[in-house]
Amino acid sequence: MENVEVNGKIDLGIRKLVVAHVENAITFYGYLETEKDIMSDVKTLADNLCGNKDRLSEDPAVDQMVGVYNQSDKTWYRGRVEQLNMGKNKNQFRVRMIDFGWNGLYDLTDMVQIPKALEEKEVKLEKYKFVDLRAKGRDHGYSADDRQRGGNWLKKTIGNRVVVASCYKQKNYEGGIMADCMVGDVNLTKAALNQGHAIFTPSLIAGYIKSHNGGPMKPMRPPHFPQGGMGNGFGRQTMNGGAVGAAGGLDADYSNYVDGRARFNGGGMMNGGRQASGKKKQDKRDNRKKTNLDQGIKDLSRLLDRVNQARGQNPEKEAKGNNIVNCLVGVSQTIEEVSEVTEKYMSGIEAVDEANKKGDGAKGELKKSIEEYLDLYSDQVVDDETNRVANQLTAMQPSIPAGWKSLSVKAETITRANMMEVAESVKSWIESSVSKEAELTAISKKEMETFCRSLDQLSKSLSAREGGQIDAELPTSVDAELASVRQALQAELSCRNGPKITANSPNANNNNSNKKQKKNPNANADDAAKVLRSAWRALTALKSQLEFAKKKTAEFETLRTK
Repeated sequence: MENVEVNGKIDLGIRKLVVAHVENAITFYGYLETEKDIMSDVKTLADNLCGNKDRLSEDPAVDQMVGVYNQSDKTWYRGRVEQLNMGKNKNQFRVRMIDFGWNGLYDLTDMVQIPKALEEKEVKLEKYKFVDLRAKGRDHGYSADDRQRGGNWLKKTIGNRVVVASCYKQKNYEGGIMADCMVGDVNLTKAALNQGHAIFTPSLIAGYIKSHNGGPMKPMRPPHFPQGGMGNGFGRQTMNGGAVGAAGGLDADYSNYVDGRARFNGGGMMNGGRQASGKKKQDKRDNRKKTNLDQGIKDLSRLLDRVNQARGQNPEKEAKGNNIVNCLVGVSQTIEEVSEVTEKYMSGIEAVDEANKKGDGAKGELKKSIEEYLDLYSDQVVDDETNRVANQLTAMQPSIPAGWKSLSVKAETITRANMMEVAESVKSWIESSVSKEAELTAISKKEMETFCRSLDQLSKSLSAREGGQIDAELPTSVDAELASVRQALQAELSCRNGPKITANSPNANNNNSNKKQKKNPNANADDAAKVLRSAWRALTALKSQLEFAKKKTAEFETLRTK
């Protein structure tokens, strides 16, 4: 249940996020998908209100909100001053854009007094951190360039896709919302760890200590930084009221990197193993408290009971036995998103091949094309997307005739436009031939199968580890998958209990429209077969393109060294 506190964690449920700015490999700023238009709206408002105002003549104070003109994109923003006396001549100011998350150094002549209407506009941007991870810093041999490289990796992995995050707020912690994030089939939390940009810190908020008076957690500060210096604050979780910056002006990620020297012993407590003074010794009976997982399983059980009661009440609408529906659920989105990745790779490969054909006279062009392609390519993305496509093909296998599997496809000649046509045909077939109930039921069942597979893997891996097999891999996204199946079941239940309107109908008042758009569970079998065949070929082509990109990458890396 959302906003219920369990063991100091307040569950915020599943959020679909649009990323505004990536801070590092485990931290980003984002909006709810439904609020993404705020970014363009606030730019327009800032331009209208700030453009004609006089520039500041006196230095602003730390935490002061200002209007900022960014020369690089000729745009006005809302900003909050984080640091004074910056830059080579100590006459610039570090300002963070509170609607976008990024910061920069600005002159006094770039800023104006914030107009009241702009200052009072609610800030919706929020800061998110991957749960149980801490970004590597100086203590781990990571330079500022390494941190930037980690941020670039996360930015490239997310691209323009929506991030699905299982979120919670840690009580008394103001450094950001904790999130277990997925983009497509990629678990970003696990990927950041696998890429080596973060370290695993379970149940700890790295670099922070709890105040003795029970107030908010504060960042640890080494003795050589005085109050008001580099380690003077931490980023607030919510930016409402303009409090985007640090308590003393500096954002958490920046201060933690520069001076984050928190140490934890093997027991998970801070140096010396002492608890904060005045804190009661933990009662062993606390171990019997319900955890988020306990509550989540209980909620899932109740939700399943309600969904099962609702199922079967309208067999005609549910189109029971329609295996094609189960095959095609999620296929359209997979084709759309993966083809966006492969299109870039295919274009890069084509550019390298064309330059290579020109011979010795185009060595400079060839080298440049190879560098551009290798900079674009990501092994992690290719592996994740290959697994995603393979999972869809596996789900379709039982319904695919042997003859289809033997068809050869020259994958590199198939364009994204071809793929998008297939995606649209799949989407149109589902919308016109299958009830919304049937579609959502198929989604729920697929999510449940994924969750149950993870639980089965968890059981087997724990048993293997207990038996001494230390390399047995544990699933890392069980919590996110639990949240996903709950979300899918809730969507199905809402559809079944809500107004019986077809998916394409704009409203329920136009009876003729409803009749025209009524779902037909007994849709033409030939049409269904054509759609299924096209989807199978498109997914097979995508898989081949990803494998082709991996193969060409190895060739280009060899070619670059010659």
